[in-house]
Amino acid sequence: MLTPTVVDLAKGYFYPFGNTPAVNFLRDYRPSNSDNVDILALGCGDARNLLFSLWSEHKGNGCKFNFTICDLNPAVFARNIFLLSAIQTLSLDAGDADHDLLSRLWRIYYHLFITQDDLTFVVQQHVSHLRAVSGSLEAWLQSPFGSVFHFSNQQVRQNIASLRVGDWHINGRIARVTSHGMRSAGAHSLESVDSMNQALHEFWKTGVVAGNFDDVAMLRRENGGCVNPLISGSPTCPTEFAVPYGVEPLIGYHLAEAFSSTQSVPTSVDVLAKLAKSQFFDWCRSFTLCVKSKSVSIMCHTGEAINFAHALQDLRGSPTLPADTHRYTKPWCATQLLLEPTLTSQFDIIDTSNIIDYHGILNVLPAVTPLLKHAPCSILYLESLLQPAEKHESTLETLLHANVTTISLLLGVTPMGHILDTTTDSFESEEIFDRVCPPTTGYLAQLRLRIPFRSAFHGDRELLRDGPCKPFPLLRINPQELASFFKQAYLSMFREAEDTSIRNATGLWDVPLLRADPRGQMTPYGRTRSRDESGMLGSDDLPAIVHVALVVPRSKLRIFTDRPADQVGTPGLRLTVFNDQLFDDFNFYAIDTFFGRLKEAPAANGEMTIDEDPQGWSGTSDLIVTCAVPTWPLLVGNRKDVCLGLVVNSNASFDTVQYSLHLGFRTQVFTANLDSNHVKIFARAPTKAVPATAQPPQDSAMCIDSIDDDFQVSEEKPAPVISNKGSDDGPNSTTESAETISWVVKLKNDCTVQSIAATKAFAPTSETSHALRKGTAIKISQISPCVMELSLEQLTHRIAFPYPINGMKAKLTHNSVSIELSAPTSNSIEVGGYAMNPFPVIDQNGTGDFLAWGMGRVDIDRQPLIKLPVDHLWLVGMFATASTRADRALNLSDMDYSRKPAMLKLREGLPLLFMGLVGLHPRFPGKIFRLYVLTEGDKVDAFIISNAIHHDRDSGSIFLDAFVVPLTPEVAGSGLIQPTLNANRKETIETAREEMILWKHLIPAAVERCRTWEHKETCEYKINTTNTIPLSTFACKSPICTCGNGQDTNHLPPEFNPLAAFATRVAIPIIHAISYMVAMMLDKLPNSTSSQTPASPRDICGHCGSVKFSGLKACTRCEKVKYCNHACQKAAWQEHKKVCKR
Repeated sequence: MLTPTVVDLAKGYFYPFGNTPAVNFLRDYRPSNSDNVDILALGCGDARNLLFSLWSEHKGNGCKFNFTICDLNPAVFARNIFLLSAIQTLSLDAGDADHDLLSRLWRIYYHLFITQDDLTFVVQQHVSHLRAVSGSLEAWLQSPFGSVFHFSNQQVRQNIASLRVGDWHINGRIARVTSHGMRSAGAHSLESVDSMNQALHEFWKTGVVAGNFDDVAMLRRENGGCVNPLISGSPTCPTEFAVPYGVEPLIGYHLAEAFSSTQSVPTSVDVLAKLAKSQFFDWCRSFTLCVKSKSVSIMCHTGEAINFAHALQDLRGSPTLPADTHRYTKPWCATQLLLEPTLTSQFDIIDTSNIIDYHGILNVLPAVTPLLKHAPCSILYLESLLQPAEKHESTLETLLHANVTTISLLLGVTPMGHILDTTTDSFESEEIFDRVCPPTTGYLAQLRLRIPFRSAFHGDRELLRDGPCKPFPLLRINPQELASFFKQAYLSMFREAEDTSIRNATGLWDVPLLRADPRGQMTPYGRTRSRDESGMLGSDDLPAIVHVALVVPRSKLRIFTDRPADQVGTPGLRLTVFNDQLFDDFNFYAIDTFFGRLKEAPAANGEMTIDEDPQGWSGTSDLIVTCAVPTWPLLVGNRKDVCLGLVVNSNASFDTVQYSLHLGFRTQVFTANLDSNHVKIFARAPTKAVPATAQPPQDSAMCIDSIDDDFQVSEEKPAPVISNKGSDDGPNSTTESAETISWVVKLKNDCTVQSIAATKAFAPTSETSHALRKGTAIKISQISPCVMELSLEQLTHRIAFPYPINGMKAKLTHNSVSIELSAPTSNSIEVGGYAMNPFPVIDQNGTGDFLAWGMGRVDIDRQPLIKLPVDHLWLVGMFATASTRADRALNLSDMDYSRKPAMLKLREGLPLLFMGLVGLHPRFPGKIFRLYVLTEGDKVDAFIISNAIHHDRDSGSIFLDAFVVPLTPEVAGSGLIQPTLNANRKETIETAREEMILWKHLIPAAVERCRTWEHKETCEYKINTTNTIPLSTFACKSPICTCGNGQDTNHLPPEFNPLAAFATRVAIPIIHAISYMVAMMLDKLPNSTSSQTPASPRDICGHCGSVKFSGLKACTRCEKVKYCNHACQKAAWQEHKKVCKR
């Protein structure tokens, strides 16, 4: 396997429910009309993400959603296919007639115990139907399910018949409080801890989702009911209940709206259950509509995710690893990984759940990035639930073991937060996680990060102005610099592993030794045995790499099986080749293990087959350990001295220390030499080879090749990225032929990127070459995050870079036929790059279908409305956690406001729009403001009209539903400006030039993220010659097109109806800092759930929201809420008296 092999006998836990809120796969992707959207979900888990995504795209746009889902546990698919096929069979409608049917599905999918009536439906009705049609491929295809559910191979189809009813006992007690349920509450994560923990306790006490009191009563009438067969046992122990403590169904839903009440009484679990069930019902109905419209297809695969991803690369015809490295479906299984050749192998969206916590990000990225389509809107999501670094801002480099920019150039994708300084995602719940519930001793600290990856240059509209962007050709890098980079990365990984056996240099993987003839060569340990010795494979013609198998007797496994299951731990295993007379252990970690016996294939070609024992650890067969090894170590020295061994990995954990006490320092479970019957050697792995799929290679993600020091520009390929046309405004502009361009990445001594040098060569007879020979001055300027422009008199050239750059530090050199432009890279905390356009809007497919590239989409009408009035504490906390320590330092400094960074002023200004709508404006407490006037100097630029505040389910944050009216000459001529300016309740947003530019970039993105309409053919974005969004950054000129004017204005506050024809709806977000890039400001956060006051020495007025260090007076009755003065207390009494208690 390409992933670590570990012994796990404890239970083989089964996770029937997700432990994070449902995610919308399509939030950063806009489906186009009549196009297929291909989605890959690795480690998919339960059906919540698929259902929520389809519900979020309820309008459909006429496209088809093709899901390819993969999970290691076949019971996951059994549950999912049961639920989804049941929804399909029931033909649900949007009325109330289906309420009873949906309630039954809710009970069957989530309760640990169900009634006899529900059990009859599961076993005798629907499961029997599924078993009947899954007996053969023909029967399945002819069934109603065949058009929706597909399988990667026949074995997966057969697994859905594995549903069974068993008798299990729930053992163990709930001994500690968890707080990962707070993620479901979004902006109200802190207030939700008590309620979510009560829900967890109730679920494990009754076996019923908390708050479903009627269901509990039904079970009591049946003496507790029956064990739910869909909450099945462990794959390794089918008769044992294996659902681990901590899973709870409500965690998978979005519950923020349940905590939006201003009442201080904790939200009851029945309110949470009612809300979750309503979402479940809505999701199921949306799935029914998708099935009826034939707009959904689901391809299922059971197996290990990394191997599956590499097998999909094989289907593309351009694999990054040999098939022998991913031959088997999953660990401890000899089933060969064979996929149908018609499977989709490139995807618009790839989601990997949290598999990086198990396999490591450096295993996941090379496996999945080649499967990502090369399109501006394509996106990859990686998620982690474990805290990899003590400081959150060090997360990326800790995970990657390398500089983020360098490895991004290697892989062709980069974390969005590394290049964009803005996000709509709230990290509040994660940042307060440690303070609210510190990790229990013996448990890893948790930190949920969902990191989107995209090609770094795809957000640059300059690269898309001539149509869809093609991949960059190979980048070049000095081989010594690249070798040094990998050395540092490996050393970092080895230090983390704390495995001394890995750190020892053995020389085993010396490339010349691997490629050389295995016989008759000199090695560091002497010459290999002569040709007179009989060949290992019956032939002297040995390949450079062979496959070995070590057959470990069952008796040697008692070191694991004779221990109580909960004391075995999860020790890792490896295979070693050693010769105590000549060399120490050569270690191989990419091993495959399974129980059974080896049999020689009928053909005398050295191939072996496996007769697998399906009982695994519970059976009686020996353990077979196999992997590929170089041949030459097997030929050095005497045969009897060359040994193979199965070894427990050594590190400082208790799992391995306990084994060293019994197995000795080398922790060898079993060893045998080449003369032993326990060692087998063969040319190929003991299964038939994966058939090659003859498909032409497609464009892949950008990658790096190494170059020699004497690399010449003339050897480079033409660059397909940019046409490099002359400017459109000069009469002498020409498009020169025979131009070539190349890119060289230069690294510093610490293996960070020093610069990227782009060399553009011209034909000797071209006008540019003539100008260069004349000594014409060259002017350079950065015109976009990744593009520099060169000007030679009336000739202009654009030079694109594969990564955002800092053009202010660019260096230019040239000769008579070429120009080299070198620039350092830029990231989200440095100047240059996307700081030029922090809210990019792109044409995602070259047809005028625009997308806010770094800002997740929202359907305003489907996001929960926050009812007024609101509790100011959570709102202030949300704004506080969006800031960074650097922001706060600037605010507390003596720096003049006009000198503060424009982005800081924008981040501070946006919350005022929210606070003004709920009567918490710091300058005007108690007043409600719906109208904000955006100005620059004495120029009135736009009206921003607030409508409501909504929760953003996807991001865990909130946004402002508003309308923007650019005050263009057309609007000015309508006579509507002055009456609006005369309104009593308005507030002015005064901006300087730099801040106004940011507003001009923000507004188009805020429009695109929530639009429900299509751009017209006459759209200004499509026909403007400058190809820029925003259309203008100057005051009194509109930054947006007019296609949205008058759309969705039924939500416009009535007093502003006269402006409806000029108003465009926007979803204005809180701009959050990115916690894995910068240190966050946490001093306003509570230290525990028992306190609802900030941890800082400041207090907040319970009416107006003013924040002060001292001087506020507490309510004399409850002594919990404080006020500025008697006037504030009196104004708040009507609401406060409802909850005020002594």
